[in-house]
Amino acid sequence: MQSGIESSLWNIGNLIVIKYLNILSMTAVGIYTLIFSIEMLPFLLYMGLARASMTLVGHKTGEDNHKEAVRTGFRCMRYSLFICALISLTFIIFPDKILSIFTNDRSLIEKSVPFLIFISFTMFPRAINNVIGLGIQGIGDTKWMLYGQIMGTITMVSLSYLLIFNAGLGLLGLYITFFIDEFIRAIINILRFWKGREFFFLKPFEKVITSSSNVDENV
Repeated sequence: MQSGIESSLWNIGNLIVIKYLNILSMTAVGIYTLIFSIEMLPFLLYMGLARASMTLVGHKTGEDNHKEAVRTGFRCMRYSLFICALISLTFIIFPDKILSIFTNDRSLIEKSVPFLIFISFTMFPRAINNVIGLGIQGIGDTKWMLYGQIMGTITMVSLSYLLIFNAGLGLLGLYITFFIDEFIRAIINILRFWKGREFFFLKPFEKVITSSSNVDENV
């Protein structure tokens, strides 16, 4: 149920973003569609690790070994970042060749190069969100990712509009929004996974410090 709501929220946000791009220009739509197609390769790779993270963390949590569950989640995150580093280097060094696999339109390729390089950096916090996010589900908090997706959709729809139209950044404004959204959520998810829910509630700071030293009491 919650997974379905998350997907629906993402799709709604994506449809609104495409509406913005249609207002902007058909070239912007073409670039976005092309970059999105290329992004699917790294997405599928680190989503495999994300699902492994959820399963392995769930097993450790079931064994009541929460400290090892957290270590396992972060280990999967490191593997995903290593994969992202390899793919990002490929995107940065060979952008023309990567883009030419998907289209023969030289004009579109030239205009898409900066955005392909840009998403090479957005890839890292996005991988963290997926791997650590499913790790959080693995420890039993199935609602956290839904809250994150609600926040992400609101941020994407509102901030992208401001940057695309009000700030006059055009398509670049959308990709800046993606990076800001993924970066903020990556930090929040890491803190949630590492320190526990207590970190986000209004409790004495001393208690947060104490509980963060004992993973078994936090997760």
